[in-house]
Amino acid sequence: MRTQEHRIGNPAVDLPRQLGVRTPIKRLGAWILNLLLFVVTLPGRLVCRKASPPSGDPARILIIRADQIGDVIMSTAILPALRQSFPAARIDSLCGSWAAEIIRFNRYIDNVIVFDCPWWAPAGSRARSWKKFPWHVLRLIAALRRTRYDVAIDLRGDIRHIFLFTYLSGAGRRISNDRSGGRFLLTDCVPYQEDLHELEKDWVVLAPLGIPPADHPPEVHYTQEHMQAAAAVLKAHDIRPKRFIVVFNGGRSPLRHIPMPVLAQACSQLMKKTGNAIVIVGSSADHRRADVLLRRIAELSGDDSALHNLCGRLNLLELAALISAARLFIGTDSSVSHLAAAAGVPRVVVFGPTDPRLCPPEGAQTIHHRHPCCPYLWTRCLVSHNRISVAGVEAISAQEIANAAAPML
Repeated sequence: MRTQEHRIGNPAVDLPRQLGVRTPIKRLGAWILNLLLFVVTLPGRLVCRKASPPSGDPARILIIRADQIGDVIMSTAILPALRQSFPAARIDSLCGSWAAEIIRFNRYIDNVIVFDCPWWAPAGSRARSWKKFPWHVLRLIAALRRTRYDVAIDLRGDIRHIFLFTYLSGAGRRISNDRSGGRFLLTDCVPYQEDLHELEKDWVVLAPLGIPPADHPPEVHYTQEHMQAAAAVLKAHDIRPKRFIVVFNGGRSPLRHIPMPVLAQACSQLMKKTGNAIVIVGSSADHRRADVLLRRIAELSGDDSALHNLCGRLNLLELAALISAARLFIGTDSSVSHLAAAAGVPRVVVFGPTDPRLCPPEGAQTIHHRHPCCPYLWTRCLVSHNRISVAGVEAISAQEIANAAAPML
C-alpha cells in the first residue's frame, strides 16, 4: 500500500476534494473544519517543515480508537501483529469509557487512556461530556505530550482525532487515513477506501509501519472473575451451558431493531424444534422491550419456563463470557454481535441500515434486504425523502431467521 506524506502546500491539494463522509451536512462540516485547521496550524507546520519522522523501531506507540464499542472490538484484530512487530515498544490505547473494559484486559496493550469524545458519547451522557470537554482535553493533550510518543495512529481517520490526539500530542510520526481530511497534519496519510471491510481498513492504516495484513480475528480477553459472574447468572436462572440461544435486539438506533412479531416467531420456532432456552441480553434500557418480546414468544410457544431477560445484568466482559457458553447468537448489527464474534459462538446477524459487506461480525451468517437508501445511518431517506422507520429490516421474515439458525443448531 503506497502511503503519502503531506506537510506544507497548496490548500487546493492539502484540503480534501472528496471525503469519505456520507451525509452532506457532515461533509460540509468536515470541509470547513479542514480549512480552519489548515489556517490555524500553518505557522506551526512552517516552523517544523524540515523535521523528518524518526527512524528505527518506535519505543512508544499510541493507538486511537475513540469511537464505538463495535469498532474497538474489531480493532483488536491488529494488536497481535503490532505487538509482534514491536515487542519492546510500549503500546497505549486511547478509547472512550464505554469501550475501555474491552481494552483493559487485552494482553497486547500496556496502558489504556480513557477519554470520552462528546461526539461519540451515548446520548444520555453527551451533554455532560461536552461540559467537561474543554478542561479534560487540555489535560489529555498535556499528558500525551509528556509521554512523547514516537508513533500515533488514528484508526478511524477522524479529523478531530487527528488534530487533538495525533498532531497536538507531538508524536514524531502521525498515521491515519484521509476519511474526513486532515492529511496536512499527518506524516503518513493512507488513502481512504470506503469499499473495504472495517477490519481491512485498520490493516491498511498499519501499512506505513511495514506490517502486512494477517488473518487475526478480533479478540476479547476476559478473566476468571468474569467467567464466574456469568456462570452464577446462568445457575441462578437454571440455564444449562450450550443449551440456550442468546438474542439481542436492542441498541440506540430503532432502524436496526428486528420487528418484534418477526423475532418472536423465529425464537418460538427455534425453541420448539431444538428445546433451547431463549436468553435476551442488552442494557438496562432494553429491559422493557425484552419483556414485551418474551411475552410474545410465550404466547406463540405456550411455554414461558425457558425464557429469560438478562438485560442490564452483566457488564461487557461478563456478557462475552456468557455468550461464549451459548449454543447460538441471534442479533442485529451492533457491538454485541461483534462481541459474539470475538467470543467465537455461531451467530446470525440481521442487517438493516448498514451494508453487511463492510462491517459484518467475523464469520457471521448475515441476513439483509437491501433498501434503496442503503447504507444509511440517518432517519430520512436521501432517495425518497421520506422518514425511515425500519425500512431495512421490515422485509425480513421469521422463516429466514429460523432457516439461517437451523444449520448451526
